[in-house]
Amino acid sequence: VPLLVVALATAAVDAVDDIGVSDSFPVPAPIEAAEVKLGFLSATLGDHMVLQRAPQAAVVWGHTTPGATVTTDFDGHIVYTTQAGPDGVWRQSLPPTQASSRAYTLAFNSSSGDSAKLMNVL
Repeated sequence: VPLLVVALATAAVDAVDDIGVSDSFPVPAPIEAAEVKLGFLSATLGDHMVLQRAPQAAVVWGHTTPGATVTTDFDGHIVYTTQAGPDGVWRQSLPPTQASSRAYTLAFNSSSGDSAKLMNVL
């Protein structure tokens, strides 16, 4: 059986060479690398998400202008502030919150003009 497999494979390679498959399928030109724009909010965060519950603190993060101040409004009445690092990354720890079926809204604003909102967060 191994001899038969080798013979079939050799025949297939010869057939491909005979019909000029490499001429039928030209190699595409290399693709230029696109500039990646990092989002104000991390792509891992979104509406309807479930955050870590107490006793752990959940962390939200994203990217903005280096050194910008980012405010996090937790359900319309609690505001937290953090500053983006030299690489533009900002992180905000939220208070440990007990598990609940009550949904929250989180609003984020940067001193550089970026803003975002997360709805229906548990």
